[in-house]
Amino acid sequence: MIGVAGIGFDHRASSDSTPDFSGGRIVVLPPLITNFALVSHAANRVSGTSPAGLMVLRREILARIFPSLLDMPLMTDSSYAPNLEMMLAARPAIIFASAQAAEMRRLGLNVADLAAHQGAEPMARLFLKGIGKADWISGAIDEFHRRQASLDDELSTTCADDRKPRVLILGIYSGADLISGGALSPFNEIIAHAGGENALADMHVNVARLDPEALLTLDPDVLVFGEGVDAYGLSPSQIMKNPKFRPLHAIARKQIYQQPNMWSVPNSLVELPIYERWLAELLHPCLSKKTRKMVADAYRAASGQDLSEELIDIELSVAPNLNSAEGTRFSRTRAD
Repeated sequence: MIGVAGIGFDHRASSDSTPDFSGGRIVVLPPLITNFALVSHAANRVSGTSPAGLMVLRREILARIFPSLLDMPLMTDSSYAPNLEMMLAARPAIIFASAQAAEMRRLGLNVADLAAHQGAEPMARLFLKGIGKADWISGAIDEFHRRQASLDDELSTTCADDRKPRVLILGIYSGADLISGGALSPFNEIIAHAGGENALADMHVNVARLDPEALLTLDPDVLVFGEGVDAYGLSPSQIMKNPKFRPLHAIARKQIYQQPNMWSVPNSLVELPIYERWLAELLHPCLSKKTRKMVADAYRAASGQDLSEELIDIELSVAPNLNSAEGTRFSRTRAD
């Protein structure tokens, strides 16, 4: 599970004085900004990235939309140390980096230093200003808030009498530890927006490391599994067959889900409202079916590409969830 920085977006103007290099090729090293490059119609200008940035591009939806980007050169090693020879040879119009910016500048390279701009919104503003698309984020923020307000309104009217299920979202941290999010985690807010209660809301931490047996103690109503948890025997199909977990309420209710594929490397502005809607529709079947259309609309607006029905199935993890409660809700035969 990858945390989302900067869930609360606003329209305050950035005071950063990054020059506008809107006319040339760019190198984008932080993975979050690689994602922004794709959804702000700048994909055709990206000429280099980092191993973490390439991880973003390997997501099936992005690899299919932008297949040529998978062959772009890696400009850093896994620790973000830049390959200065490659940078000098490429001579991009601007490099977006979060480490060793001063060293690259000494070589005459134009660098936007993201180290002092932590969080999704400050980094996005700096990036978009640097590529000459400073106005894009205002429209994206408006759409972000509109989608969240629409879900809030629908929950308070259509589903006003529903109880709030206790939800546990599980993921993997640093390739090994099984974790979930406590009261300080962005997922606490995500679950609340979806009309649920975080099963770890009493833990005033961001990340909580768990072992599989903790599920029996917590006994949530709904379990959501992120990428990699199958190594612990915790995919929807695995846990439903394991007699040890049979006492769980989530098993009895068949409310065990694989989270959408899009959430392995999230883009807050584009994908967060989709994830919240996906979760809300599972927690509250009284909601109208809008998630599938949201995926198609969001990526059409962000990338200028129409997604195939098959690709939307993959993004929404339709196949892994078919045997769960409301699991067919997002299949193409039941989409709005």
